[in-house]
Amino acid sequence: CMPLFPSLDNELILMNTSWKPFMQTVLNVTSHKMTRDEASSSSASSDSLPLSKLMYLNIMDNKDIESLPDWLSTLSSLKILTLEDCPNLKTLSPGIQHFTSLRELRIFNCQELDLSHGDVWRALRSLQILKLRALPQLVDLPMEIQQLNTLQYVQVEKCENLDLSTRTSLQIRVV
Repeated sequence: CMPLFPSLDNELILMNTSWKPFMQTVLNVTSHKMTRDEASSSSASSDSLPLSKLMYLNIMDNKDIESLPDWLSTLSSLKILTLEDCPNLKTLSPGIQHFTSLRELRIFNCQELDLSHGDVWRALRSLQILKLRALPQLVDLPMEIQQLNTLQYVQVEKCENLDLSTRTSLQIRVV
């Protein structure tokens, strides 16, 4: 079992770990906190939720994770998310929809990840930097990316199946 770390503020790196203990820790602490807070008041403060002040999450070498679950909504202050070497990750939904403060998203070497769903991008209102590398399922850049008004930098590397030849409205700025 992972230690309880509800006040972790800055950075959490989960490398070559099982997703399940992390999930249990967050769910148990959230459940315990909500029960205790609801006993004293009618609503629980989001600042009191576990990892609500966490700014940087790096998930590496994780074979368990298939999607970003909804309970990640407790990470309300997250600014940078890195997903690297998660071979079974298929989708960023539903968890990504809670990351309205996310400024940088890095996704590297996730063999099964499908980024084509438009709902993935809608909530990322603060996203400034997007880095994608070695994503074989990436065959096209979703049009919704262009609607991210805050996006300043996109880096795509080693996505061999990406075909931009049919794009007529994609604006690419070479810096």
